Amino acid sequence: MNKIKTVFFLLIISVFINPVSAQLLWKIEGNGLQQASYLYGTMHILCPDDFHISEQVLKAYQNTDALVLELDPTNPAVLAEMQQLSLNPGFENIYKALPQEDYEKIDRVLTKNFGAGLDQMGTMKPFVLISMLTMTLFPCEQLESPEVYFAGLANEDGREIIDLETAALQMGIFDEIPTDLQIKEILRMLDQEGVEEFQAMKKAYLAEDLLALEEVMISNVMMKEWEHLILSDRNKQWVKDLVPVMPEKSLFIAVGAGHLPGEEGVIELLRKEGFLVTPVL
Repeated sequence: MNKIKTVFFLLIISVFINPVSAQLLWKIEGNGLQQASYLYGTMHILCPDDFHISEQVLKAYQNTDALVLELDPTNPAVLAEMQQLSLNPGFENIYKALPQEDYEKIDRVLTKNFGAGLDQMGTMKPFVLISMLTMTLFPCEQLESPEVYFAGLANEDGREIIDLETAALQMGIFDEIPTDLQIKEILRMLDQEGVEEFQAMKKAYLAEDLLALEEVMISNVMMKEWEHLILSDRNKQWVKDLVPVMPEKSLFIAVGAGHLPGEEGVIELLRKEGFLVTPVL
C-alpha cells in the first residue's frame, strides 16, 4: 500500500484474554450453530518480512460463508467518507497553539516522511496524525495488511464482506477523546517511550502472545482513560451484532488482536453468550 492509502486504512481500522496466550485464531462453535465460525486477531499493518498468513488461517477463511471486518478497507465509499471526517472543524490548524518546540518536533517528522509539515497537515485531526506517525515506526517502505489481504480474497471469490462499524462511528470515537490528550500521544510517539511501546506491541503480536499484547495496551495513558470507548464498548456491540448472524452463516471475523483478550474482550464475551470458543492449535 502507498502511504496515503495506508493512512486512511489505519483510520478505517483504528489502532490499539484467555489463559491460552499464544494464539490468534479461534474457533466458535456450539450454542445451536450448524457451522463453525472463526475469530482471527490481526495487526493492521506489517512489514512484508513479518506478514504471513498460515495455511491454517487460510483454511479457516475458506470454510466460512462471509468475511467480517471492522471496516472494509477496499471500499472506495468508506475511504472517501473517512477523508471527509479526518479534518478539524472549519479546517482549523489546532497545532499552532502548541509551544514552538513541540510544533517543530511534529513538523520535522511529517516533512521528512510525507513531504509536508504541519503548515499543510495541521488541519487534520490528531488521530489522523497518530496514524501517519505510526507508519514511520516501521523499518520498511512497503506495508502489508491482513484486512486488505482478506478483503481482496473476498472480492475475488465473490464472498460477502460484513462491516462491524461505519466510518462515522470510528471517527466519532476519537472526537470524544480530549484533543489535548491526543496531541500528547502524538508527542509521546516521537519519544523513545513511544518507540519502545510500539516495538513491544509488535513483538507480542508476532509471538501471538495476547497476554503480553494486553499488558502493553493497558499501559498506554490514553488507553487507560478511554479504554471503554476504544475497545470494550465496541467489543460488546460487535458481539451483540454477530450473535444473530452466526446461526445463519459461518463467519471469518478478522479484527485487531487487541480486541480479543480480557474479560470484556471478544473471546470472553462470546463465551458469555454461550458459545464454545477454542484456540485452533
